[in-house]
Amino acid sequence: AAEAFLRSEVISGKGYKNPKIASAELVIGQPCYDPHTDSLIVPLRDPQLIWYVRARDATGRPLDVEVDAASGIVIGLVEYR
Repeated sequence: AAEAFLRSEVISGKGYKNPKIASAELVIGQPCYDPHTDSLIVPLRDPQLIWYVRARDATGRPLDVEVDAASGIVIGLVEYR
């Protein structure tokens, strides 16, 4: 399921076509917190929980998709170049 999600319009919308996924794991956590501004970096709806798919493509490059748990909105596609 994680690989199917990564192959979805989220990835193609960023310009990547069918990445070959070597590994993927689902992670539940809290959004990033910025102690300098005393605020959440991810201020969507009720940002108490996020989930994300942490993956690596066939070449070992990271491909992380982060989703706000309350709204289901994709927050970001992280570190894929």
